[in-house]
Amino acid sequence: MRAAFYWMTLRRSALDVYLHFGAFFSHPEVELGKDVSIGPYTVIGRAIIGERTQIAGGVQIVSGRVFDSIRPGEVASSINGVYDELIATQPGAVRGFLSEAEFWDVGTVEDYWRTSHAFAGREADRSSSAGRSLRIDASARVTRSILWDDVVVEAGAVVEECIVTDGVHVGAGAHHRRAVLIRDDNAGLAAVPMEFEL
Repeated sequence: MRAAFYWMTLRRSALDVYLHFGAFFSHPEVELGKDVSIGPYTVIGRAIIGERTQIAGGVQIVSGRVFDSIRPGEVASSINGVYDELIATQPGAVRGFLSEAEFWDVGTVEDYWRTSHAFAGREADRSSSAGRSLRIDASARVTRSILWDDVVVEAGAVVEECIVTDGVHVGAGAHHRRAVLIRDDNAGLAAVPMEFEL
């Protein structure tokens, strides 16, 4: 429905664009190519976004004219700087939207860990989050971990406070604690320590 709305209101927009919650355009002078995905809470000014482009959440794409007053190589702040000057000289050029919505960042492993556990705690009383197509032996122990899709945990293995990514195979009797488990190029297992306080 939103894609159809933007197809009718923007300068140019394909119908196969994906717009996450909170993404919006500050000007109708935007062009969106095919297969564009725009992350949550993203604000886009006048822009041309090409085909098969993905824009992360929380991004602000402003019209380039906003920065015309800055000389090349000069450092400037947007808040308490460029935007304040723009507000003073062009009232209404910068607008805001107040919301009571929560924002969850997943930009780092620590952010991802905290966000995933916060959501798991809201959905159910469980200590681990599980993906699809898992095989966990009855004698294995998995606690306070995040398991992605197609994970195998063999007999007697222990996985504590880990993020286990797609397709990882934890062998019999293995013990992993506070690590991100990743398949390496030889279909083996790499364990990257999580070096933050849980």
